[in-house]
Amino acid sequence: MKIPPKQGATEYISLRALYQSLPEASKAEIANLWGIHDYSNSRTKIDPDLVTEEEKKALPPVRQPLVLNHGSHGKSLYMGAHLAKIEGVPENTGKALIQQLTENTENPSYIYRHHWQVHDVVVWDNLSVMHRATPFENQKYGRTMIRTAIGCREKLHFDTVIGTDGNL
Repeated sequence: MKIPPKQGATEYISLRALYQSLPEASKAEIANLWGIHDYSNSRTKIDPDLVTEEEKKALPPVRQPLVLNHGSHGKSLYMGAHLAKIEGVPENTGKALIQQLTENTENPSYIYRHHWQVHDVVVWDNLSVMHRATPFENQKYGRTMIRTAIGCREKLHFDTVIGTDGNL
């Protein structure tokens, strides 16, 4: 693990807390909406040439529910930088909704900021938490971390199935 001497923290945003804070009318509005998540959507915002045509073919857009029901843990939004549009909603309306929900993620009460130290381990639920690195001088200091993802093939307690093939 290589950590910059300053900055370079990771922020974790609770999409469950964000969902719970929404007005009931907003919850009803988004309850049955589906988002189209596209890897190239987030990468091309950084640099239009960041994603190759081969990567676009290997990582096509995926349809996911905007709200997940985690059974006894409650509901949460399912969104992140890859959320490109809302299915069945006019493009401008969908973009405005995504922008509104994204702006809500800036509320400090939903954010845990982890300042890394060597040997740290952080575990989070990727279905109800967004994460992002904070800026650091990446040309001056490197940052190397190891990430392990654990999937689940058993049926989870969602109102809808995750993924086009039923797998996480």
